[in-house]
Parts: sequence; C-alpha cells; structure tokens
Amino acid sequence: MRRVLRAAEQAGASVRNRVGLAALRQTEDSVTATLTDGSERSYDLVIGADGIRSKTRLLILGDQVTPTYSGLTMFRWVADGVPDIGPIGHYESEYLCVTRRQRDGGLYLATGREFPERPRIDAAQARQIVRENLRSFTAPLMRALEERLTDDTKIIVNDYDWLLVSEPWYRGRVLLIGDAAHATTAHLGAGGGMAIEDGVVLGQECAAEGPHEDVFKRFMTRRFERARLVVQTSVELDRMQQRGEPIAAQNKVRGRAMEALSSPY
Repeated sequence: MRRVLRAAEQAGASVRNRVGLAALRQTEDSVTATLTDGSERSYDLVIGADGIRSKTRLLILGDQVTPTYSGLTMFRWVADGVPDIGPIGHYESEYLCVTRRQRDGGLYLATGREFPERPRIDAAQARQIVRENLRSFTAPLMRALEERLTDDTKIIVNDYDWLLVSEPWYRGRVLLIGDAAHATTAHLGAGGGMAIEDGVVLGQECAAEGPHEDVFKRFMTRRFERARLVVQTSVELDRMQQRGEPIAAQNKVRGRAMEALSSPY
C-alpha cells in the first residue's frame, strides 16, 4: 500500500488520510465535496472508489443498491516461505481454496465457509476454519500451507457480499468504480482485477478528452458487460457450490468466464 501511495503522490495526487466524504453538491461545471473534517473542495469530477460500503454511492443513489450477503464468508492469508510444489490457482473439494503467488514470493490464500446467516468469528476460530479447509486436500501445496499455519497467524475475515449497480454508474459528474459499483465474491479471483481495470480504462478515456458525459459513456461501454460477467458468474458459482453441484459443472462455468476475461478490455 505504501508503494501505491508513493506512486500516486509522484504522479501528482494529493493524498489525505483520516477524512471521509460527508456530502456532494453538483453544478453544471463542478462538484463540491464536503469532507468529514468540515472542509470543502471543488473538482471537475468525483470518482467514488470507496468500496462496497461506498458513501459516494449512498450520496448519489440513496439506498436503491445495497450489498447482499452471499452466504459465504472468506478467510484470507499471505504465507511466507511456501515452496513451488504445486500449481497455483483454484483448488476445490468440499471447500474452495484460491491461491496466487505474489511478486515478493508470498503465497496468497483465500478460502471460504458457508453460513446461513452472517457469522461472528474470532481469531482462533478463523485459524481453525482455515486449517480444516486445508486439511480437506491432499495436494502438496495445501499441505505446505497448513504446516505454516500457527497460533500466531493473522487471518483476515470477510463476509462475502455482492452488488451490481445498473447502468449507468454515474450521476452528473460523479462516477462509481470498483467495488462501489460491482462488488463480487472470489469464485473467479477477479474482483481486484476488475477494480484495477476500471482505473486503467477511466484514465485512458479521460486522456482521450471530450465532455465528461462522453468520457463516462465510453467508460461504461467498455466496462459494464465485463463487470457484470464477473459478478453474475461468481454468484452463480457460489450458488452451485452451496447446492453441491459437481465440480466439473462448476469448472465449465468458470472456464467460459475466464476465457471471456482473457480478451482485451
């Protein structure tokens, strides 16, 4: 995160911490944002990249779009020192484990557990759930991860909610991107990638110039169907898994989506 902040500042961004968005006031040619510290600033555009609980979305859309609990709670961990002893990707038995190798060599793990209602889970329970999920596999990579799971391991727990804002994701000069517009589960491992793609495409369309309405419309043309594919496919896979449908059938749905996502955006 520090590297991202440094890169943003080097690119000319002004970064402010510990302040949030309190209100927005739009005119024909600007947006005035009131922050939680009482200050006000005016901008040509406001981009709401503030996550699934987006205050920006609430201010421009009200409560017409709210997150839905998927019935799945995810447990995330980055383990150090895990050797390359198996393929990286999706592992599925009774439980789903998604792995990704990070640039610094750490191995990212996301694994889930189904609950009928949103649960309350403490640190010890989180470690036990991850341990049980890993033990459902015989694959060497899963065994290596379990060996590195200690009583000091910190597991990040996230209830998996999802949402998809209908077109368009903007009102006036305010645009939603990332999880504020299209939050998803981890069944395709594509949620973060979709948010990054949003930023890249928005930058390209802003650089192409034109009235902000044209910029936002071009952005929506490039982003909506791709984001909808990720959200809808991920929710479908989650429901297939909860129904206990064959893994081969789930992989067929996943494969079609991954093939589509391999195309340029």
